Amino acid sequence: MKSFIAILMAALMVLSFVSVASAADTIEIRSPVFDAGASDDLSAIDVNYTDYTTFAAFYYDIDDGIGSEKISFVKETGNTITDGNLVYTANMQPVSYEYEGWAGETFDKMGFLAQEFIPVDGDAQLLSKLILDDDEKYTMRVGETLDLGEGFALTPKQIDVEGDKVWLELTKDGK
Repeated sequence: MKSFIAILMAALMVLSFVSVASAADTIEIRSPVFDAGASDDLSAIDVNYTDYTTFAAFYYDIDDGIGSEKISFVKETGNTITDGNLVYTANMQPVSYEYEGWAGETFDKMGFLAQEFIPVDGDAQLLSKLILDDDEKYTMRVGETLDLGEGFALTPKQIDVEGDKVWLELTKDGK
């Protein structure tokens, strides 16, 4: 009887491991690495562009479902693309703020060289990394520091409760 219980317990333990392994999340791969095939002739390629849906090295925001990068080229004979026939494009995409107080409002975001950026004042010529966009509320005291990411921090220096004013210090890498 003891050996039957031991075998039953061992079988249950094995089944518990098997069920956990089979319950793993499905992993979806967006795209394969771009392959021109065995041909040395670019004119034999079926398409003349690749974007975030067909090239996994481009930026893609899985939460917002946006990507903005594309490379297009002129099909040519041979395996060389001549000067001016390869064009990289990155476009701004509107994205909703996470902060509930700004529901319905959007800001522009774009992928550039496979990284996420935001245009400063809507100008795609001047890009910055987005360091914080969440709907968390932070209660801080004078001298406490909030780490914003990318080396940035925000520290309240003085709080005027009656005047509803706060003197904040924004630092980068402690400076």
